[in-house]
Amino acid sequence: MPKFNYVAITKNGQRYEGTIEATSRTEVSQILQNKGLTPIKITKRGLLAGIEVLKEINIGGIPLKEKVFFFKQFALMAEAGLPVSRILTILTEQSTYPPIRRILTEVKADVMGGMKLYQAFKKHPQLFDDITLALVKAGEESGKLDYVFKQLARTFSKKHKINSAIRSALAYPIVVIIIIFLVLAFLTLVVLPQMREIFEEFNVQLPLTTRMLFALSDSVRKYPFVYLGLLIGIPIGFWQIKKIPDVKRTLHLLLPKIPYYGKIYTRIQLANITSTLGLLFDAGVSIIKAFELAKNTTTNFWYRLEMENIKEYLKKGKRASEYLKDNRFFPPLVRYMFEIGEESGKLGESVRKLAKFYEHEVTYALKNISSIIQPILILLLGIVIGVIVLSIYLPLSQLAQSIG
Repeated sequence: MPKFNYVAITKNGQRYEGTIEATSRTEVSQILQNKGLTPIKITKRGLLAGIEVLKEINIGGIPLKEKVFFFKQFALMAEAGLPVSRILTILTEQSTYPPIRRILTEVKADVMGGMKLYQAFKKHPQLFDDITLALVKAGEESGKLDYVFKQLARTFSKKHKINSAIRSALAYPIVVIIIIFLVLAFLTLVVLPQMREIFEEFNVQLPLTTRMLFALSDSVRKYPFVYLGLLIGIPIGFWQIKKIPDVKRTLHLLLPKIPYYGKIYTRIQLANITSTLGLLFDAGVSIIKAFELAKNTTTNFWYRLEMENIKEYLKKGKRASEYLKDNRFFPPLVRYMFEIGEESGKLGESVRKLAKFYEHEVTYALKNISSIIQPILILLLGIVIGVIVLSIYLPLSQLAQSIG
């Protein structure tokens, strides 16, 4: 009969660990409940236990779609009036993603041991960031935990949609670039060497483009590892160089100025900032604390600096709309919406409307980006293939005439 390791707690929160022989996890759970214990974690010993550990290895962090699913489920049950302990039990039992199941198991044990929910969440930053913690804390203190989780679910869902739209917009150009590389590799390594032998045998006068292609073919075949190193090293080198502080600041200053892309980039930054601020304001988080947390939602150095500056400006008792006046990073619309919110006492609502506007702008721009990039890439692919075809066709034409 297989053995199972278990972790369980009593109604008073006392923790127990041990091993039980049983036919299944269900039987182990039943045995523990009959003893007055609540099972927190049950794992099978032996080879399968090692497999369970491997499943929990999480490279690259918890996917955003898993976070969306978790917060939606939590919000649904919280809105239905279920207590937190019951929600955690249900989510732990039905979770199919091992890292989240492990986290929820530990959170449930901490909560049943008397810890506040936000305190239990704080021990797991890979799933709960500072903004989530601040919102959950505010929700617990105000008794609006169901509302907070509902808003968190919406926020993560919107972020997931934008990320999906970005990936979809990038998918086509990446595929075309890969095709260009594969075509070049095939022609360079397979076709051109065979054609060269024919041209040399008949002493055909080669055009400049043909000679250049043959030279490229020779160098690729002679130094394949150099080209492979460049193919891998250039992206890695660029990735490392852009982390240098001065380079990063310059790059982040130039990105918003790139035609068309710059508008999308700026709107994504503004959408992230305003949606987070609106959520924090509605939850009752102080405006100074909100700006301090919201700066972590932008990846741009200058926007993060501006958020820090606004926070210090607010500490002097002044309004955010005053700082935003004639600001080069925030459009006039941002200042006007802050001004309206400050004067009406509905800053959260005003900023959320602003966030909704920028989210729609980003979604619309990303839908149209394919229609702009597609003809450019098709033209590029056509030029590359056209040059190669002509470079081969012209010598073949000369060869045919000389033979004729």
